[in-house]
Amino acid sequence: MSGIYGFLSERAIEQHKEYLQTLKYRYSVCRKTYPEISDKGMGEIQRLRMKEREMEEILRLKCDIVFHECFFNSFSAPYIKSKRVAAEFGSEASFLYEIYMCANRVSRGFVAVADNGKGLCIFNTEEAYHKICRARLYEPILAIDMEEHAYFSDYGFNKEEYLKRALSALNLGAL
Repeated sequence: MSGIYGFLSERAIEQHKEYLQTLKYRYSVCRKTYPEISDKGMGEIQRLRMKEREMEEILRLKCDIVFHECFFNSFSAPYIKSKRVAAEFGSEASFLYEIYMCANRVSRGFVAVADNGKGLCIFNTEEAYHKICRARLYEPILAIDMEEHAYFSDYGFNKEEYLKRALSALNLGAL
């Protein structure tokens, strides 16, 4: 691949960024509709009095924006300290294996690594959406987008190849 991330083409990266802009636009519409959510975090939004359906939409959008931005940061620079990974997962290889196994269980959303205040945890947002939004359990430090829009233009239906190349693009030992 010729893209700056090493596993996505420039065209795929641009499409992904356009998708992120669409999410941000949709969130800005929500902010205009519900001005009380402006400059609020997830926990503060949850405490507002609004219909459950609207709150779910707002929280999903905000969550998707956070994870998309983390996705771009995850591959634009070395992002995880290998000493911390080794301490919490035993080795970088076991860390990558855990990410790979988590990704195999997801068809939508992100595979993410977050600091929950007690250590690093690996989860996919499809399974853990409510835990993320409701318990505010995350400080995302790595995200891999598993939605089709992230890989389809470069890999077609071969999600596994996309994941393998994304994991090989992580530079865990550089920090």
